[in-house]
Amino acid sequence: MYQIPESYRAYCNDRVVRTAVDHILNKSDKLGVPSDIEWDELPKFHRAVLSAHQVRCEYANHLIDLWEHIWQPALDKCGFEVTPRTIADTEKWQGWQLDTYAIWKYPWFFRVFDIGDTGSVLSLGTFDEAQPRQVRISLYFWDESNDRDGVSRLGELNLDNNWDEEEDESLANTCRGLAPIGDDGAVDLAPLRKAAADALAAVQGRAE
Repeated sequence: MYQIPESYRAYCNDRVVRTAVDHILNKSDKLGVPSDIEWDELPKFHRAVLSAHQVRCEYANHLIDLWEHIWQPALDKCGFEVTPRTIADTEKWQGWQLDTYAIWKYPWFFRVFDIGDTGSVLSLGTFDEAQPRQVRISLYFWDESNDRDGVSRLGELNLDNNWDEEEDESLANTCRGLAPIGDDGAVDLAPLRKAAADALAAVQGRAE
């Protein structure tokens, strides 16, 4: 069982915590001290700011950790060569940033790989969905031509019924309900590990 970070679990489960964190993190400019605050409350104010930023940082690491627990074992066992792109190349190709702010705003973490010398590109992602609380994974499968303007090959994979194709027909996400997050923050990742391994097996069959 995988355990969701305590700070993010509190954010999800406690409305007061969530309201305070959202207020602090949604400020586009510097966060001013409330006009009615007393001197003895000032340290508490700064601790709240620190806690809000901790939630955001731990959430980003949470998605990275999920990726390592789900996709990395499947990649380690797959029977074809994959070459990871650099962070800078991944951000450019995918069009998403991997900094703390971006992962919090667009709650998804991904990595992009070249498949041998086939000219095919694989993007593998993880995300933590709020309603209902659950972990899901995602997959793009492309022929690369001029970076992100490549042609999707997702339809060739014939993914099993653990996967749903999204409306743009270039992205597949695992079905809702495979990995629900319990009230205690625990989630069984085994169904997602199996879905990841099965998806990579389908990719191997089409990339060869």
